[in-house]
Amino acid sequence: MSAKNHDVIIIGAGIAGLTAAHFIAEFSQADVLVLEAKDDVGGRVKTHFNHPNIPLELGAALLQNPGTWEQPNPIIPLLRHADLAHLPVDPQHFQGLGPDGKSKPLSKILLAAHDHYQAAYLNIQNSKQKSGDVLPTLDTFLSLGPTPLRPGTPAFLAKQTLTAMIDQHTGNSPQNVSLLELLNDSDPSPEEHFIFGGYQALPHLLARKAVETEKVFIQLNTPVEKIHHPPKETEVKVVDCRETTYKAKIVICTVPLGVLQSTYLQFFPPLSSEKQLALQHLNKGFQNKVILEFERPFWPTDAHYVFPGSNRLHEWPEYFNLLHFSGGKTATLVAHFYAEAAQFGDQHDNDIIERALEPLRQAYGHKVTPLQMALVTRWDTDPYALGTTSCFGPKFQKHEISQLSKPEPGGLYFAGSHTLAKHRESVHGAYLSGLRVAIAACCDPRLQMKHKVRATTRRKKFKQ
Repeated sequence: MSAKNHDVIIIGAGIAGLTAAHFIAEFSQADVLVLEAKDDVGGRVKTHFNHPNIPLELGAALLQNPGTWEQPNPIIPLLRHADLAHLPVDPQHFQGLGPDGKSKPLSKILLAAHDHYQAAYLNIQNSKQKSGDVLPTLDTFLSLGPTPLRPGTPAFLAKQTLTAMIDQHTGNSPQNVSLLELLNDSDPSPEEHFIFGGYQALPHLLARKAVETEKVFIQLNTPVEKIHHPPKETEVKVVDCRETTYKAKIVICTVPLGVLQSTYLQFFPPLSSEKQLALQHLNKGFQNKVILEFERPFWPTDAHYVFPGSNRLHEWPEYFNLLHFSGGKTATLVAHFYAEAAQFGDQHDNDIIERALEPLRQAYGHKVTPLQMALVTRWDTDPYALGTTSCFGPKFQKHEISQLSKPEPGGLYFAGSHTLAKHRESVHGAYLSGLRVAIAACCDPRLQMKHKVRATTRRKKFKQ
């Protein structure tokens, strides 16, 4: 089967793809087709709107780094346009429990971690190897910490906390992550804001803005399986799961890293050896949630996060207090799982829910009230995600960052938060990658030739 030709085809209707579609249509007047595998736009920004009191975020939930007065986060105006509020997550409102079950301010745990590891980190920074060198992994960095590691001691809490922070930041275990993750430039502020009102309203807004240009068509339920981008041809061919062929001058691929690393999406000819190597040297990151709604709260209601504590070095139970951010509308805690713990695979929902409840029962005992509802996310096995984030693997080298966003011969471009050096794996990072690829596509001679023809036609009409 075949379909009509387009100027641009964008694969994926996540934040990056929708941003690229809107700006390309707006500034080049190109005809854009967006092919999305799922039945809705947003990608890993996914909201469950069926709860009677509050939208529940199954994917992204936070605005990472709202920015400064001089450099504000670029998606803040869009959030306002989508009627989405964002509330700061205050690190002074964390409730931590020590292994003995007694309340322990998280700030003291973090301070211990800071004291023990700052010197080691500064030494590594001062002796940075050349950008082409392979850096040690983060478990090597953690081994620089103090001993002995007896549960409850500052040394134990420091290593436990930092291991958890690495798991959360990268979605992977320290032995699978290059030290480059710490040394690479990142957002200037760790401040985070919770998005209230349904984060998926943002991609819905971007989709609406794109379609309103009358140059963009978004086609859902259309998984793409093949991309043909012969370097010497003037057209790129895209084939979906129904063997329908689409043709365009330019194709922009915004699928997640997990899909790129799988065999589901095939490229003809194969991607350059440099890009393949860079993709191989990235590791997928995993994060999943278990949303737990209780009959009534049994935890500190003003806490932003609850950390029940654990005697196990590589375990860090973490619960986001949705009760606080819903204004008391729902007695809900959101259990976060990262790295290996987030790879749910074929585990039954009931078993995963029990895993999420166990640390709460150990910390609060008979105070835990009956469970009213539970939702389990499964981004690790979602065939159109196969993970949630990316991180620099043990063999990753700094110069490979540029390969991730570099276009391939034949009019094939790439976008997505995994293609960035800065603001990686954030919603605004995906937005910036979409903007970047839109500018590049608009400057591509394949589109500029059409733009010149249209401009010439307009001048002739004006002279008449």
